[in-house]
Amino acid sequence: IKAQVKEEIERKILEYKTIHDGEFNIEEFFEDNSLLEEFIKNNEEYSLTNKGYTFFVDEYGNITDAYKLCEYLESTGTQYIDTKLTYKNNYKIYGRLTISKIADMTFAGVRYAQDRNIKNHWISTSGSYKWQIAYGGNWYEVAKAPVIGPVYDVEGYLAVGSQTMKVDSTTIINKTVTTDYQTQFDGYKIYLFARNGEKGKNVASHYWLGRCYNSKIYEDDVLIRNFIPCLDNDNVACMYDTVSKQTFYNQGKGTFKYEFKK
Repeated sequence: IKAQVKEEIERKILEYKTIHDGEFNIEEFFEDNSLLEEFIKNNEEYSLTNKGYTFFVDEYGNITDAYKLCEYLESTGTQYIDTKLTYKNNYKIYGRLTISKIADMTFAGVRYAQDRNIKNHWISTSGSYKWQIAYGGNWYEVAKAPVIGPVYDVEGYLAVGSQTMKVDSTTIINKTVTTDYQTQFDGYKIYLFARNGEKGKNVASHYWLGRCYNSKIYEDDVLIRNFIPCLDNDNVACMYDTVSKQTFYNQGKGTFKYEFKK
């Protein structure tokens, strides 16, 4: 069935290119309901689903191997994703998240291994039941507390002169520290579901306990990662990035929990 679904998508793409003299416009392709009426379409992710299998289409009309979309990936405290990005000023990191425990934990953040007083965290929670970010030698947290269960849209932005955190579109932290920490964090990898540097450079710790339904990373407001929870062709939980067209797997221990997308 999987091969049949893939073959049908390839046939639809070929049909579109034939009509348009070999050219492929992904937005027009996804808007053509007569061509794709039997598929579930997600235009934002440019994916097509049929009979439980999902294929992502790129701007040239190439398609991926089969995926099964998941509602979320959930870390139990030992799993994390290496985004294959290293620290830069002006990153904004977004996560659609839940928490399963109130704890000192990080969804995305780095700490300077040679001086633990220097830490830059986009999204964290504290052991005192608060949302927090970190920049340089300072923790910034607010009384607005996350609770177990609800889904939160959380966004952290760290740049020289501007450090902010939004929860459900409301800015809850807004700082203007002008110190530049790029040199200290050169080469530090950006992880999801974990903090990097607490126990050594490029060593994960302080794992997020909870779910991630989607995560995005922006550099200077340009989207450079858009992570979609999936099972791959071998039924292994992963994050598929619709920007780089890469699949990202757990780099920690154990396995992510998941639930299929309905």
